This record gives sequence, structure tokens and C-alpha cells, in this order.
Amino acid sequence: VEVLSEQDTLVDGAPVPISRLADAVLGRLAGRADAAVVFVVSPEATYGAMVVAYGAIAGLSGPPRIAFPARGQGTR
Repeated sequence: VEVLSEQDTLVDGAPVPISRLADAVLGRLAGRADAAVVFVVSPEATYGAMVVAYGAIAGLSGPPRIAFPARGQGTR
């Protein structure tokens, strides 16, 4: 999952409105008990958008594991 803005996210590279994020992630994780969501936040996304997206995923039944990728050296 990549949070792009207040309204836009990507799920496996496909655009998904943030309001449909939970459904999109649930669909991708269906049948994968050990799956995790890699959560990436664009520099253009606000803190509020990040919190909304994280809450949508964390609120799923289970909830799925959520991983934040490590930033490479020399990046912000």
C-alpha cells in the first residue's frame, strides 16, 4: 500500500481511493493468513492521510501485519 494524498492510494500498483482502501486490502489478502501489508507513505501525503490509511488497514479483521520499509541511507 502506498499512501499518495488525502484521497489516493495504490494497492499493488493499482489506484484505489482512500475510502475503498480497506476493501482493496481485504481482497488482496483473502486466503493469505500469513500475509503482511507493506505500508509506504509518499512525501506528498499528509500525516492525516497516513493515519486514515493505517487505521483502515489496522481495523481489518485479524488485523494483518503492517510493515514499514526501512529507508535507504541518504534518503529522508
